[in-house]
Formats: sequence, C-alpha cells, structure tokens
Amino acid sequence: CLRSEAITKRMLESPLFWKLFALVEASDFDVASDAYATFKEILTRHQAVVASFLEAEYDKFFECYNLLLRSGNYVSRRQSLKLLGELLMDRANFRVMTKYIASA
Repeated sequence: CLRSEAITKRMLESPLFWKLFALVEASDFDVASDAYATFKEILTRHQAVVASFLEAEYDKFFECYNLLLRSGNYVSRRQSLKLLGELLMDRANFRVMTKYIASA
C-alpha cells in the first residue's frame, strides 16, 4: 500500500508513524524487522513527500531518530545509521541535510 504517494503522505501525517520508532527497537525480532522494513519504505519510496515531511517535522523527527542512533541494540544503530546516510544523500533532502550537518 505504500506504493501510493497519497497513502505514504497519510502515514507520515498519522500519529501512528511515531510509534514505529519504538517498534523498530522491539525485543521481538519479527516485530522489529517488520517495523524497520515499513519505516524504511515510508522514508525512501516517495522522496518529495518525505522531504516536505522532514522539513516540517525536523526537530521532532531527529529527536526520535537520534535515539535510534544511540540505541543499545547494535542492529538498530547500524540500520539507523545506514538509513540516515540514504536520507541525507537524497537530493530531495538537501535542505534537511544542510540543517542536520549545521546542527552537529
């Protein structure tokens, strides 16, 4: 269903999106794996929609995302770091990348 840009936009606007951050770190491997796959799909499929979302929700998103980067779970940290690189290197996210680098 995330192949639809409209559905991806609705997911990003939904409070349920923010629950994915916790699910990515679930102790149940199957839950964490599915949550991460969904999380990655949402954030990489429709670049223009995601770029607008990241610009609008920059502070909240990176506050949550930085928790994943500091996770005690090695797999969560590694996957999150790899996804961060993909997000920041996407041309659609140039402004987000610039802001992220400036805040480091």
